Amino acid sequence: MILEPKYNASYTEDSIREYLTKEFPDEMWVFRKIKQDSNIPSVFYITIKGDWKHHHDYTDKVMRDYGLVKIGEKSIWQSLNDCYKSTHIYASTLDD
Repeated sequence: MILEPKYNASYTEDSIREYLTKEFPDEMWVFRKIKQDSNIPSVFYITIKGDWKHHHDYTDKVMRDYGLVKIGEKSIWQSLNDCYKSTHIYASTLDD
């Protein structure tokens, strides 16, 4: 129900990077990598380094607004404060 059966051309690594740059104009350093899944083109991996509220949670909100939902997250490292690095996994939703 989450994965789109057909490739949606409006979602590309470049379009997502452009969208996030508008939302985080001074903090693009936060996004270390944006990668589109070559086997499932409606799935994207975004590696984020930042605090949980201002970077991780807000990115999830921005991606929902863009039409992608978070389907998973893999932690890479955490510090003693609220900063951590993880890869968020997003998928485009089905159009009704």
